[in-house]
Amino acid sequence: MAGMIRILTLFGVLAIAGCGGYAPRVTDPAGSYQKDVVACQTDSAAAVDRQNAKTGLTWLISPARRPFQVRRAIRGCLEGKGYVLAA
Repeated sequence: MAGMIRILTLFGVLAIAGCGGYAPRVTDPAGSYQKDVVACQTDSAAAVDRQNAKTGLTWLISPARRPFQVRRAIRGCLEGKGYVLAA
């Protein structure tokens, strides 16, 4: 029982940590990165939520997958705007 509580606590901490604002590191000589990353964060989170709401199964497992999906979408958005992201 104590092991199960530890696992659930760890899962909860990881889920909360994954919900923070993700902003990949880039070199931005023009200074427009902040504006672009905020737009990508907003658009990507909404797109992932719409995608996960399509079926019951994806909605059910979205708390575990969503942070990774949002990060992938943000990276794709920024790369689409021409930024070269660090690995």
